[in-house]
Amino acid sequence: MITRIDLNRFKTWESLSITLGKITVLFGTNSAGKTSVLQSLLMLKQTASSFDRNQAIHFGDPERDYVDLGSYRDLVFQHDESHNMGLRLQWETATLDFTEGYKYADVSLSYEVSWGKPKDKDTVVVDTLNYEVKQNHADSMFLKMVREDDVYRVTTPPRAKSTRGQPRQLRAPENSFAIPSEIKDDYKPDFTEFNRQFRALMDRIYYLGPLRNHPRRTYTWTGSMPTDIGAQGENTIPVLIGSARQTTVKKRKGSKPTLIDDVSRSLSELGLLEQFTVEAVDKDKRFYTANVRASGQATNASLIDIGFGVSQVMPIITALFFVPEGSILLIEQPELHLHPLAQAKLADLMLNVAHTRRLQLIVESHSEHILRRFQRRVAETYNSVATPDNLRLYFATRIEGASKMETVEMTPYGQIKNWPDDFFGDVSGDLEKMMDAGRKKRRQELQARG
Repeated sequence: MITRIDLNRFKTWESLSITLGKITVLFGTNSAGKTSVLQSLLMLKQTASSFDRNQAIHFGDPERDYVDLGSYRDLVFQHDESHNMGLRLQWETATLDFTEGYKYADVSLSYEVSWGKPKDKDTVVVDTLNYEVKQNHADSMFLKMVREDDVYRVTTPPRAKSTRGQPRQLRAPENSFAIPSEIKDDYKPDFTEFNRQFRALMDRIYYLGPLRNHPRRTYTWTGSMPTDIGAQGENTIPVLIGSARQTTVKKRKGSKPTLIDDVSRSLSELGLLEQFTVEAVDKDKRFYTANVRASGQATNASLIDIGFGVSQVMPIITALFFVPEGSILLIEQPELHLHPLAQAKLADLMLNVAHTRRLQLIVESHSEHILRRFQRRVAETYNSVATPDNLRLYFATRIEGASKMETVEMTPYGQIKNWPDDFFGDVSGDLEKMMDAGRKKRRQELQARG
């Protein structure tokens, strides 16, 4: 689980430092920088999976990557290329094994990087790269790299040994996280354990964007099971078809629910449908339809023929049950096209899967109904996730071109201690003015009658 994110001169964030919970929700005004927090993680993920091993940052291809960030100038705060840009993550990990007898269990690991674009270079370079095992005693492990002209100075714990005596001048890191092979060759223990831990973290991150794909009337089964729902939910139905095909033996009473069972049940609990199924329409089972049965209907209909809200929330529900346990799921605007009660029940679903499947959710939202349900569940002690420590809320604003983040403090009784100005508009003010206007109009009507 990621426990902290720090940004330095990243997009509209001159400085940001937030603590994450099992569920973290970013609220705020439009263009306040909420999505940029998610994009910082997606940038690292696509850099880690990039084919070009010499890229300090993979800014992204709009056709195949999670996010298209443009260039360093587009990314750095106020587009000032003379400034560095930085990012720091801290996360929990069960085991670290550096060999040579250096093993750790249940510790926190931090990763910190800064980038720059020197005037004499056409590409972005890594200026600093730091890893550190965070614990409460002195016997820690760390590696720090600092760029000095075109070479890097390395600092390690005193007990770490250089097999060459004085370390040679090191070339640049291959990218924003990879430790140069010279360190593996010249030092003991094996510091590339940091690389393995970073890659494992990136592999656990999944993402669903704010606009999910429209449903289709038929789907073709290609024979391969997708490994990801896709940033626009484009693999949702193929994943469900694959799940249905894998369930070749009729379920016995008491057997574990399938993915389609979980999705169908959740849609029903949200009050959107009674049942969801996928069905083959040819004897070779290559073409499928996604069918639903709405409340009060005796027959099924195609997913494409019902309300748009179902197709928008289905990728979210599917992802919540499909991603591996222990994953980190980033979701933008899960409430889109859902009526208020369904939004509130979606908050319950997020609490449930975070608890039962050990998921960490980082959500960008504008939904007052999601917030209100979280408040209620904290007051009720709904489950282990429904506590102020595990449920972290933030409100972002943008002032004079810079984003600011305010912690929304919730008590164990579900009350908001520091309700931000214009959090969800002026609801109480609107109600008061409506009542005043109604009384004024009523007086005018009575006066007109004489």
